[in-house]
Amino acid sequence: MERISSNRAGIRHRLLTRLQSAGLDGLEAEDLRHAYQLYDVAFFDGLLQRSLRERGLPLGFRLSRRMTRSAGRMGVRGRRRGRWHSARVEELEIALSSVLLLESWDGQPRAVNGHSCQDPLEALQLVLEHELLHLAEYLVWGQTRCSRPRFRAMARARFGHSASTHRLATPRQRASQQLGLRPGIWVAFQHAGQRHEGMINRITRRATVLVPNPQGRPYSDGGRYDKYYVPLERLSALSTPKNGEAHRRRSPPSSSARTRR
Repeated sequence: MERISSNRAGIRHRLLTRLQSAGLDGLEAEDLRHAYQLYDVAFFDGLLQRSLRERGLPLGFRLSRRMTRSAGRMGVRGRRRGRWHSARVEELEIALSSVLLLESWDGQPRAVNGHSCQDPLEALQLVLEHELLHLAEYLVWGQTRCSRPRFRAMARARFGHSASTHRLATPRQRASQQLGLRPGIWVAFQHAGQRHEGMINRITRRATVLVPNPQGRPYSDGGRYDKYYVPLERLSALSTPKNGEAHRRRSPPSSSARTRR
């Protein structure tokens, strides 16, 4: 464990040195690639990069603002190339959620992979470690799943992880705890100079609000609605909507129709 902690601290120091001018707010995909290279040398003896080169597999890195529940993801996709598109080529990607790791930090310690993290950089390192284990397992066995005993044993031995989950605050949790907003409640907001009232259907970085409209799209509860994406800070919770108590008690309906706004 001392070696793990020492290596992790060394990587942290080098990342802080690299980011000292811009800080974590200036974090880019190339910084994630640099962190991966440092981890590969310190924890895998360079085997990850060597294996990718030998097999001709590209590995991309991305910071995502669309990932609002999962802090990280190691994805594999295949595409066809060559004459008649007969050759299947795999492309690998590690994506980390900038929303959960960088934009949602509230100053409170958060548990990631069984470790208590004191700041966003520590959380980012632990999430990246988890995704590198997915990469390593995939390169060796052609599949990876963190719920299986093999992955958990690798996580304990390589990084000292005692869990494969995180307790980072999601936008939905923050909306509930700080603003009292959650799916199913009625809210009011201003749009194009007009006041609207509707029900929160979903919360990600913004709230999806369904506003009743007889000419709107049909939903599973039999009603018709217009859909709006509204920043959370622009919403005001209502005790009773103008459309009546029955509306307020409905669960968020679903629809397969395309988004209108």
